[in-house]
Amino acid sequence: MTVFAKDTVFGVEGAIKEIQTALNTTLITGALWDGTVNIYGKIQENEKKGVLIPEVWVSGNEYKDVFFNDKISGSVAFDITNEDTSGFITEANLDVIFTLRLDKIYSDSSRLDEKAINQARKVLIANTRVAGIDKINRGIKSVFSNFYGETIKYENMHPWLVFSFSIITNY
Repeated sequence: MTVFAKDTVFGVEGAIKEIQTALNTTLITGALWDGTVNIYGKIQENEKKGVLIPEVWVSGNEYKDVFFNDKISGSVAFDITNEDTSGFITEANLDVIFTLRLDKIYSDSSRLDEKAINQARKVLIANTRVAGIDKINRGIKSVFSNFYGETIKYENMHPWLVFSFSIITNY
């Protein structure tokens, strides 16, 4: 697994980096998931040919979209949906988006989608940067509803699983 995070982070990116580290430590280093799962930071909404594409920072000035990648077991990215400042604390609503290839993270042909969702949820609940989970979104159309989804060919068809958690974090 590779965690894509800038060396120096500020604001919500600091909270995201802590959550990235927790996901990596528990799910990959802790050997709950197999293979390569890339954990990216916040999503940038970039327009290309009139289409809104969710892209993430990779390095330097390089960005890539966060849709499916057959070469790895999965990816995780963070979409900032809202930020509100009250006094000295800023509350951010984030969607933590998981795009996984179940047969690669579990080396099993069974559809273990609930297992993957439950394992990811436990990591988020245990993280001190996560003040709460509002909901779970399932399927490409729900998870990527703010983006152009017609470029995606499959809707949660095995072995793929796409889900997100709408979480609250404070910084």
